[in-house]
Amino acid sequence: MKTKLITLLSAGLLLGTHLLHAQLFDGGVIAGVSAGNVKMSDMNNTLINTANGSGIVGYEAGLFARLHLSPFYIKPMGLIHYEAGQVNFNYKDGSSHSSNFDDGKLEVPVLLGIHFLHIINVEAGPVYNWVFMANTNGDNELKVEPSGFGYRVGANVELWRLFLGISYQGLANKSSGSSTTTFQVPNELFFNVAINIGRHWNHDRDENH
Repeated sequence: MKTKLITLLSAGLLLGTHLLHAQLFDGGVIAGVSAGNVKMSDMNNTLINTANGSGIVGYEAGLFARLHLSPFYIKPMGLIHYEAGQVNFNYKDGSSHSSNFDDGKLEVPVLLGIHFLHIINVEAGPVYNWVFMANTNGDNELKVEPSGFGYRVGANVELWRLFLGISYQGLANKSSGSSTTTFQVPNELFFNVAINIGRHWNHDRDENH
């Protein structure tokens, strides 16, 4: 058993050394703005049925990393996302009223990407999100389901260390009981800027080796 453990540790060390030497990793910082819709249903309220908001403006910032498996790459990200706008609450008696709304989320996309023409990247993958704040009118807390999953697809142009990108995302946090509300962001369009502050990945070098 001890011999097997030493063998596995040695193999892992050699693999890690090889990956670092081959410069298969890079990463950096990313920020963006978004516009989309929000929807709440299965609300834990005897009077309110659903809530909907369009034109919700958001902002995100965080870190990304890439593992290159030419011509593909795996790109996990850790992002803080904040969005705000107007939401219409629809009452069960048919009436409605509009309120200010904002929420904050931690998002973890894990994207599979592919390189094209040296500068173009196309990527897609699942997104885990955790809602740590959801309020109306500044201080009225909403008990939305905090944990959920979704997807993100997009593309970006890579100009040396600068990335200019666009992506589309959909998220759903479905209520698992009567104490929380189903919270969805079904349509969200992002415009992102990222800077590679790790080792710069040279696509020409990759294709020549």
